[in-house]
Amino acid sequence: MLYLTGDVCFTDNHFDIGFGVGSSIEQGLNPFYNIKKGDGDCWIGNFECVASNQTIHSNYRKDSFRIDPSKIAHCQLFDYFGIANNHVMEHGADAYAEMIEKLKCICKDTFGSRAQKSITFNHRNKKVSITGFSQRRDESNMHPNYWSFPDFNDVEQEYKQLESDVKIAYIHWGVEFINYPSIEQQHYAHWLIDLGFDLIIGMHPHILQGYEIYKGKHIFYSLGNFVFNMAYLPTKYSIVVGVDIEHMEVSYRYVHIGEDYSPSLINETNVPEQFRLYNLNKLIGIEQNPETYIHKADKSLRLYRKAHHRAFIKNIYRYNMGVMFAIVVDFIKRKIYGN
Repeated sequence: MLYLTGDVCFTDNHFDIGFGVGSSIEQGLNPFYNIKKGDGDCWIGNFECVASNQTIHSNYRKDSFRIDPSKIAHCQLFDYFGIANNHVMEHGADAYAEMIEKLKCICKDTFGSRAQKSITFNHRNKKVSITGFSQRRDESNMHPNYWSFPDFNDVEQEYKQLESDVKIAYIHWGVEFINYPSIEQQHYAHWLIDLGFDLIIGMHPHILQGYEIYKGKHIFYSLGNFVFNMAYLPTKYSIVVGVDIEHMEVSYRYVHIGEDYSPSLINETNVPEQFRLYNLNKLIGIEQNPETYIHKADKSLRLYRKAHHRAFIKNIYRYNMGVMFAIVVDFIKRKIYGN
């Protein structure tokens, strides 16, 4: 079976430096201890952090979204990682280049860079290709080395070069923390299917969104998180998409991220109603007005931030004093300057 997941972060974040995912991994945690990989299974994920010994930062941010590559050697599950997202360039071009090489200690290959937009591999007597790109602005780098905001012609040219039986588009897109896609995303996804892609997999919102079947092909707008530390409850529930390549049958399993940041496969009965796909699917296409959509997205972002602020206060005793002071100063600056 071919399995596709959403966002995977092996590092501490700005708000949990010293006690986040990365710190637990450095102490020996394998976040995939609840996941059993079957013989012949192939796993694909979105690597949304940096594995490198290099960084362009000198303040506390040098330890945010970055981990020593040697510390993740025991985190074995994925065969291929997408590396086109808004965090992989956070520590600079040299760190990104090093990461591409170092990731080979835990996966076979990567895709989504400008140098290697797609990968093609054999699975269950079929040739499978996965094309990765990002549709999100990168605040760290104006000219990222991953495939970013390709125009329609570029995507079409990349598609024409693919020599495979099954073609999958793996896209970092959308708006964070809202539980359904914009109408523009829906139109773009339909165009990709019309172009010839067999399956669309989306991520970036960090929460689960619904899926639709268009011309007999599945479009998953956001799979949600797979490994991430976020305090907001909707970020704890997601899915893994399974594809039986021989029969081109698509299925999914729900995922819950535990207190130790590790994902577990769970039954739908253990998923709160608001996060179940049969409810989320009803939201796709309901909002045609971009301004209304932005307003709802802002409301969702505020709910996330409230949960984040509560978690910061709850964990304040766990911070290094220097790091905590720097975080507070950054927060005040953002409030003053509005960024």
